[in-house]
Amino acid sequence: MAPPEYCVIQDGDLSLAESGAIIEYILTKYGGQSKSKSKNKLVPESTSERYPDYRFRFHHTNTWLQSASMTLMIAKFARLSEDNALFKAMNAQFNVI
Repeated sequence: MAPPEYCVIQDGDLSLAESGAIIEYILTKYGGQSKSKSKNKLVPESTSERYPDYRFRFHHTNTWLQSASMTLMIAKFARLSEDNALFKAMNAQFNVI
């Protein structure tokens, strides 16, 4: 559904598709590296006590957002009326995010 230019990133010689893989690649390559050893990294070191919580939240959020957005998209493709109780419930779930 997105324009073709949004479906792939280029990083040097690397071409990468799929939104989850793109986000994880950017976070892994650029989000965890800090030359100043700042504590404001996007990704904690794998040896950090915060790392397991980071991994849990990364995958939990990804799964939650994906399922909520896909369910709502299917409801819209099915042309459910916005007054439909099922549509309202799915939309409310998505808006919680």
